[in-house]
Amino acid sequence: MIDLLQRRLLEKARADYGCTAITPPWVSLYVDGCFQEWHADVPHGPWAYVYSLTEWEGRPFTGGETLLLNPSVLNWWGGFSELVEVEKDEITLRVPAEFNRLTIFDPRIPHGVSRVAGVHDPLRARLVVHGWFAEPRPHSEGGIDGLRAGTMVNQFMDQELPALTRELPPMHGTLVLRFHADGRGRIRRVERLCSSLVPRGGRQEEWTMVERWQDEFPLLAAETLASLPMRRGASSGSLTLPFLFR
Repeated sequence: MIDLLQRRLLEKARADYGCTAITPPWVSLYVDGCFQEWHADVPHGPWAYVYSLTEWEGRPFTGGETLLLNPSVLNWWGGFSELVEVEKDEITLRVPAEFNRLTIFDPRIPHGVSRVAGVHDPLRARLVVHGWFAEPRPHSEGGIDGLRAGTMVNQFMDQELPALTRELPPMHGTLVLRFHADGRGRIRRVERLCSSLVPRGGRQEEWTMVERWQDEFPLLAAETLASLPMRRGASSGSLTLPFLFR
């Protein structure tokens, strides 16, 4: 069963997050008094996951939610207003550990688990499998010639990307794009699969620049690449490219 779960998690990591590996999964069991302090996971992987095996409906305990600090808190003064009341629910996101729920989040965001109270039977407690999606790397599907595509990607990263990012503030995070090509290699569509890019300075104008660039960059990258190398006789293919900013 754990082998099947790991295969499904790896499929999810490749399909939606541009990652080619997952870390070995951990199992955590929370009974009365258990909790997890606020922390951030660096540098295990660009995305964390929590898969719940908890019988949440009718549970005999309180607590056990995954807690995420609201991103607005991380840039607190940029959006501060003395006219707006702030309570716990405004600064944290609480994600119930419902059975069969897969929660994926940016592990740089401070997070934890609320204290569990009222259960001593491990069969009725909070039970989750968790870990990280790791090793974001270019990978291809379908008729893409991987070897030649690798050479093209390296050239793009070395020669084109610096010009396309020159005006941006310093950033941290991962942006993942997927390029879809027809049988002749012409790029017909580009997807932005996911992004965790944040400006290091945190000023509002920097956030605006980064958000605008993320909207424009996929098309600029597709226009620059224009086509992808295909194997003979292929009808279509896709290339997934993670862009890591540190």
